[in-house]
Amino acid sequence: MAHADYRAFLAALEKKGELFRIKSEVDWDEEVGAIYQETIVKRGPALVYENLKGHKDTHGQKLSGLTDASLKRCAIALDVNENTSKAELVNIWRTRSKQLIKPMLVSRGACKEIIHKGKDVNLLEFPVPKLHPNDGGRYILTWYTMVTKDPESGWVNCGTYRGQVLDKNTIGLNYHTQTHWSQHGIKYRDMRKPMPAPAFSLNGRISRRRSQTFPASKKSTPCNGCTMGNCSSSVNSAM
Repeated sequence: MAHADYRAFLAALEKKGELFRIKSEVDWDEEVGAIYQETIVKRGPALVYENLKGHKDTHGQKLSGLTDASLKRCAIALDVNENTSKAELVNIWRTRSKQLIKPMLVSRGACKEIIHKGKDVNLLEFPVPKLHPNDGGRYILTWYTMVTKDPESGWVNCGTYRGQVLDKNTIGLNYHTQTHWSQHGIKYRDMRKPMPAPAFSLNGRISRRRSQTFPASKKSTPCNGCTMGNCSSSVNSAM
């Protein structure tokens, strides 16, 4: 059974013994990254931090990671046999990538459970980690999806572009002109209009899909379902 969302994916990992919940207090400032690194070296499970320093009463209180840091977890994400070899996983990915499935539009979703706008937005409510000593800051957009729409043709792009928290309501992003989202942004800039660009987390398969390049003008949303092997759900943005 395909995972309906990221919560279901985490539940599947936990059921298979591939996820560990850390209940002791952990500092988002480099300690999270140090634990990640040690877990990778020891080939440990995916992690969920449930007690992050300074975030016991904030809107965001938990952090997860390493959810695809093993072949077994990748197999669980793709909903195939856990003993599937690396070569077989690659072939499954390639095959599904050619079988695009149009998403189903739904009226509501987990991304709309809580909505903050304007002055109520506070990115510092989330336990965004500074992973490494030489990192430039706290990167909030790493394993996620950003959705943009070409204002002229209407084609939709979904992609992953790293972003850093700059203050309570500002994120700085890589803006390389060869990327599709920046090409959309240039058009909005020339039109003197702000570009709507919702960003959100997804289950393991769709997040991995977002880092794969597709030709311009090909809608990325049908590519979500192809790696899942079933129809994915989409909800209209409040933007």
